[in-house]
Amino acid sequence: MNLQQAKRLAHKVLANEANPEEKAALQQYIKDNAHLPGLEEQLFPLQELMSVPDSMLPAGMEERILTPLTGVTTPAIPTRRPVLRKLLRISAAAAVLLTVCLASYRLFNTYRTPVATLQTLVTPNGRQGNITLADGTRIRLNGGTTLRYPSSFTGKTREIYLDGEAFFEVSKDSTHPFIIHAPAFTTTVLGTSFNIKSAAGQQLSEVAVATGKVRVAATVAGTADSIAYLIPGEVVYYRLKDPAGIHKSSIALHTIGAWKDRRFHYDQTPLYSILHDMESAYGLRFRVINPAVLSCTFSATFSSMTATEILQTLALMSQVKFQEKDSLTEVSGQACN
Repeated sequence: MNLQQAKRLAHKVLANEANPEEKAALQQYIKDNAHLPGLEEQLFPLQELMSVPDSMLPAGMEERILTPLTGVTTPAIPTRRPVLRKLLRISAAAAVLLTVCLASYRLFNTYRTPVATLQTLVTPNGRQGNITLADGTRIRLNGGTTLRYPSSFTGKTREIYLDGEAFFEVSKDSTHPFIIHAPAFTTTVLGTSFNIKSAAGQQLSEVAVATGKVRVAATVAGTADSIAYLIPGEVVYYRLKDPAGIHKSSIALHTIGAWKDRRFHYDQTPLYSILHDMESAYGLRFRVINPAVLSCTFSATFSSMTATEILQTLALMSQVKFQEKDSLTEVSGQACN
């Protein structure tokens, strides 16, 4: 089920047209996607709730919901009195939380504690970012990366969401595993330093460990149910649409997270992965004229070089050509043998 299908089911629930199976399906969708910020607000917008004649809370429910949220005790309201319009006068922050409670009550005759709102940090291509989480974990984000994280960690695990590339120095806590959800991997650690490169739609994704030990599980649909445990100097990678899942190999420690210092180490690396690095690190944009050149592989080390110098070197090593045109860099040439 996607979001649009879930919205249609939510509309049927509000119209009292949903059967028990549809309610159960919507409940499961909300549970599976509880990490998405503002999900309940999208499914149950306040404007739509107001238009439903029987949008009201039973006597005493208003006080039980609003008192812990706002710290203000509201007067008792008679049974069947429409209270939703009165509740809309509460501050915007309380209104969002009320939507969660009301939607859950109408669906399942109960309400659950709203999932903590996740913060979002986005680093544009060509720029890097730094953040220290509430537990002391330090993260360096490469360009073109999105990180979603809670303002504080509660429960038995510390979980965040990554789309892009980042280097982690996880604060040690043996009783609360640190879990990173990325498009291709779910990585679990107790305290270590490592690099994750995994963006939605990216051809090549990888996790490389500098210190400590991590557990990596493939999460891409259609792959083998593969799990790997990594120690320093090991890397797992996944190539898009590879049914075998993840592969494990060794890697030089000094190359892990080297992008932080504008150092790039390639060992038979395909051009599509190198161009992605150039987009993230330097903010370049490419137009590929001949897609066949993307499979060309390169082995080289670039340190403290400009993007132009790197592309010039790649051109000298192959028959690939790079030409700046307007705000793009055109990639052409012949396929490599």
